[in-house]
Amino acid sequence: MINQLSIEILLLTFTSLTTGFVVFASGAFQRILESVDEPTFKKLLAELTNSALKSPFIIGLSLATMIGMIPYWIFFGLSNLWFSAGLILWILTSVVAKVTRLPIYEKVKALKNSNVKDLNEQRRKLHFTSILSSALSLMIVLLMLIGIILHTVATP
Repeated sequence: MINQLSIEILLLTFTSLTTGFVVFASGAFQRILESVDEPTFKKLLAELTNSALKSPFIIGLSLATMIGMIPYWIFFGLSNLWFSAGLILWILTSVVAKVTRLPIYEKVKALKNSNVKDLNEQRRKLHFTSILSSALSLMIVLLMLIGIILHTVATP
């Protein structure tokens, strides 16, 4: 039988996988982007962006979390506040990521390879948004995990 704990574990799994990707991308890809010259940075960022935006794995994980939270709240409401806080932070983090990163991607695409100063400024901004996304993603998983633990302990 599917119960609240089962749904929470499933949503936590989807969110944890997404977080793992975000943290990996923020670490590994960011180091690569920082180690190359500006024209290569521009080219790599375009390739990574196109690949990530078309990745069935990433799209599927994001959709699973987004779609899964709707029936979760319909059936269980806010009975697990910590877990719900994690889901709400997931929504906010997704919005913040889109609002902060998409303009950077567009700006880098529009810049000329010779515009070293502005390309480096966008690289710095991207680095900050990567760190922010990683930190928020880890907080999401932590909130959801705390919610599961507290709810499991409190439920007889």
